[in-house]
Amino acid sequence: MTTPGGGVPTPPDNGFGDLQGVGNWFGNNLIGTLFGGFPNILSAIFGTVNNSYVADLEIVNDHTGQIQTMQGQIEEMLLQGWSQTIYSDYWYTPSPGVVSVEIILIGGGGGGGAGEWNIAPGYQTGGAGGGGGGEVHTVIPASLLEKNLTTGAYLPILVDIGAGGAGGTSSGAPGSGGAPTLFGSYLSAGGGVGGLGGASAGAAGGAGGYGMIPGGAGGRGSASSTNGTGGTAGGASLSAYSLNGGGGGGGGGGGGESSPGAPGGAGSIYPGGTTNGAPGTSRTIIAVGGGGGAGGTRESSPGGVGGFPGGGGGGGGSKLTASAQLYGGNGASGMACIIERMN
Repeated sequence: MTTPGGGVPTPPDNGFGDLQGVGNWFGNNLIGTLFGGFPNILSAIFGTVNNSYVADLEIVNDHTGQIQTMQGQIEEMLLQGWSQTIYSDYWYTPSPGVVSVEIILIGGGGGGGAGEWNIAPGYQTGGAGGGGGGEVHTVIPASLLEKNLTTGAYLPILVDIGAGGAGGTSSGAPGSGGAPTLFGSYLSAGGGVGGLGGASAGAAGGAGGYGMIPGGAGGRGSASSTNGTGGTAGGASLSAYSLNGGGGGGGGGGGGESSPGAPGGAGSIYPGGTTNGAPGTSRTIIAVGGGGGAGGTRESSPGGVGGFPGGGGGGGGSKLTASAQLYGGNGASGMACIIERMN
């Protein structure tokens, strides 16, 4: 411990016999230094600390600098832009002085088809997976954004978020298609097509939604079988050149005995569900599509729900009797991300 002047204080040279003098020295010097000017421990605990004293503490100044540095780094990552993620219908008005607007759209995922029940062995079939929502990403220059001719102010733009399609909820019922996500009349990303319900020849999976990167196709449901034939996996939606992608397709449902549900497809970096009706993985930070839900397993699970955003629902598994366990999984809704670039 050093004194304010930088030197190390030295106790009085009173010998071992003068313990009282040494004790007084520690009380008046070292303890006072340890407790920042308070006379004793109780005062240090219960006393009022001056704000300027706290502001001068090295650790406070250090953390304040770290926070300011982090804030600057975040702003630098956005290149002086402003970003907003949109999950429901919203009127967006460009900010004054904007140079360009970067848009990422993902359509809603299609629902999985329901499996088909039949009491006769060998005639139970799995539903097909729904297609994932398509993805569109581009930059729109401010000069192309519409303005009020009188005031020169930018006109509001409707961002319409596509809903996910519902899975089939009765034996052999198809899933519903997902809706497109729209950025006014400028851009749109298509919703995935719903998967077909269980069929003896194997139900066809729904096509992925349209876009610069189409959504993953849904997997085919299993055909009538007694030897454990399963459905096919859902397709992935990703770019080989950038961190972009739509929703993954849902996996096909299982049909015959011991027939597993097939895995869902990946939505860019987010994987689909594995088996037994597991849901697709939903996004956390990156603006890409979610994984497709896994197909349901015969007699035990419905199709998995698609991961948000845009993941297709998995096809339902088959059963010997009518049950909710053969339902298809729901597709996930879409989303939009807007990043404004300023001077």
